[in-house]
Amino acid sequence: MPPLPGIVSACAFCLAAMLLAAAPSRAQNPTGSLRGLVQDTSHSRIPSARITARAAGLSIIREATSDDRGEFRIDDLVPGTFYVVVIAAGFAEASSDVSVRISSVLEMNVTMIPAVVRQSVTVRGQASSITTQPLDAASARFNALRARSRGSRLGPKHRRVSLRQSLQLQCALASLAETSLAASI
Repeated sequence: MPPLPGIVSACAFCLAAMLLAAAPSRAQNPTGSLRGLVQDTSHSRIPSARITARAAGLSIIREATSDDRGEFRIDDLVPGTFYVVVIAAGFAEASSDVSVRISSVLEMNVTMIPAVVRQSVTVRGQASSITTQPLDAASARFNALRARSRGSRLGPKHRRVSLRQSLQLQCALASLAETSLAASI
């Protein structure tokens, strides 16, 4: 007996359905992607920034560089958490944890902050040539006030000593101000 045409076509249909079901589906990608833009605080795009994605708990590291438009893309990432670091010349490092999902593209906009400029200033001073002896600021001020209150009753020798002590006090205060300025810089 010849096979029935309906049974043959039913078997052929079942066989085709099984073959299609066994073939991997191209609609579902088992990996995910990161896509983004690197810019500064004024929204100017930053080219040549280095983007590194490191899988949490795994030794998987993927890297990319932003193009002339500041855009980047990292494909074929396994699903999970990634620690993303962005580095660009003249900017502070930016980093974040991101979650990559199956068959999805995670959009990232990275805003870079200018790096802190670190400078050091060395201030060097020399001792004043006027001060030749230790100065007691309280006694110099007291003597200067006493000389003013006595007026002309002091002789020239006392006025000269008070003037010298006053100059020493001014030099000591100037030296202290220089030292304070150097310490604050």
